[in-house]
Amino acid sequence: YSAAGTTAAYEGHGVTPPLIEAYREVHAAGELTVRMQIPLSLPTAAFDNRKIAELLYHWSNVLAGRGSGDGMLRFEGVCVDVGDAQTAQVIGQHYPYEQWAGHFYQSLPHERFVELGILAAELGLRLNCLVCYDLERVLRAYEAIAERAPIQERRWVIIHVIDATPAQLRRIKQLGLVATVTPNFMYMASDRFGLDRLRGRGVPIRELIDAGIPIALSSDNVPHSMLFTLWQALSRWDNDSKSKLGESRLGREEALRIATTSGHYLTWEEERRGALQVGSAADFVVLAQDPLACAEERIKDIRVERAFVEGREVYAAKPDQT
Repeated sequence: YSAAGTTAAYEGHGVTPPLIEAYREVHAAGELTVRMQIPLSLPTAAFDNRKIAELLYHWSNVLAGRGSGDGMLRFEGVCVDVGDAQTAQVIGQHYPYEQWAGHFYQSLPHERFVELGILAAELGLRLNCLVCYDLERVLRAYEAIAERAPIQERRWVIIHVIDATPAQLRRIKQLGLVATVTPNFMYMASDRFGLDRLRGRGVPIRELIDAGIPIALSSDNVPHSMLFTLWQALSRWDNDSKSKLGESRLGREEALRIATTSGHYLTWEEERRGALQVGSAADFVVLAQDPLACAEERIKDIRVERAFVEGREVYAAKPDQT
């Protein structure tokens, strides 16, 4: 990640306890070079609500509020999703199956979602939920939770927004949610959430911005480079059909800002990170080309020459790479 020019990451899918411990060990050894903020992924496919409630109480002292940790490694909040019920049942039978980097595939029905969401809100836990499977179902659950335990100021997260109607955008704004969007999904649109059919409607970055919804660009590791993600936000290129999926309607500087600074709102650090100024964290990268001036197609392949986190050099390209 450092070699790709990434200085910080938010693992919205969440991870399991063994992976939390692995991150702690790497950080304790002084080997963590990327700032990480990580929710706990709840194994709702393996346990009933009573057991999940026990887990929430157990972890709340670590994950509540703005979490625990330091500027390099922080654990905060929990993650659920509403994926395919049959897949979730299969995976749940093999607990503790460590898959998707520790994200437990889940399929919460509405009643369970609301019950667990209310408890999370009461414990001060921020909820993250994948909405690529069913945004409407998640919004209805969040709204039901908000009626019992206000969440508007807590920056709850919806992950992988694929499509949203104007009415849904207004509801997202009203709930005070933060949205992550993954333009890289469009690169192979035919097998990713129907983006080949949605075309210009899919991955609605412009619409989210215009609705006043805080957003963060996500790579989802497909591929992991945020330079590729920046290029995709601008190009909207589908390599399957060899065509653009609509126009981005983003200026290049605007796209660069949402790729590099907007995401700090997601981690509660918009006042401390994102600007090259006195008092801000010295996280920056040195690129071989200017992403504002080079040909658009070149953006995804710009070489990272050096990367710094808190003023510490964490990556330098070898001489034969420069």
